[in-house]
Amino acid sequence: MTSFTYPGSREFSLQFDAFAGLQSRSGSYTSKSSAAPSDGTVLVMIREEENAADPMPEQLAAIQFVLDHPEEIKQALYAALPVEYSVMKEAFGFDPTDKDQQEWFPEINAPEDFANVFGVGNVFVFEEHFNGTAYIGLECGCTWDDEHGLGFVLHQGRVVAIGQADTAFGTWAANDDIALQTGEAPVEDPIAGFAEEFEELTEFVQESTELQAKARAKLEEVKSGKQWWAFWR
Repeated sequence: MTSFTYPGSREFSLQFDAFAGLQSRSGSYTSKSSAAPSDGTVLVMIREEENAADPMPEQLAAIQFVLDHPEEIKQALYAALPVEYSVMKEAFGFDPTDKDQQEWFPEINAPEDFANVFGVGNVFVFEEHFNGTAYIGLECGCTWDDEHGLGFVLHQGRVVAIGQADTAFGTWAANDDIALQTGEAPVEDPIAGFAEEFEELTEFVQESTELQAKARAKLEEVKSGKQWWAFWR
């Protein structure tokens, strides 16, 4: 078991067994940096409390928790992914005969197969905390979206939010979870919340696809010689 010692800087690299075996995502904007699996080394950034010389003890406790519970963290990430993975496949219009899309969305037969589709690049340790431990954000790269990536917010061994990479930067999920844990907000099923958000995203993508199809049809009408005054009829 590794005992974490603060290195004196709020930004540093650290090796976590929890992230070993996932994709190597230490390139710019969590791009894939190697074909070999990651050894778990990521960039850690500890958010700074105003005028604080050293990190909060809750922030140090969060880092130590990830070091002490690698399998718990890894299994929590795997457990949170199926809903997003299936909905993103639908949103991208997954075609199982398309070779590129097969690389974006390889078949998942067991939770451990998710190690082949994402990897952690950056870890953000928030100021927000509950029960002695700060929340952390994981900025990840993934196979299906090079631009927007993948993000998690965790509290100890719980995934409290999952989404695109910017999910890992924001504090809204941590604050919402604190409200839930302290009874200041009604308790909701987080997975149900994820599903609702993904359903909305899917509808948006489908509507965009329909609009693009209509635009292409109009363009073909113009190319075929339809008069401009009849274009919008």
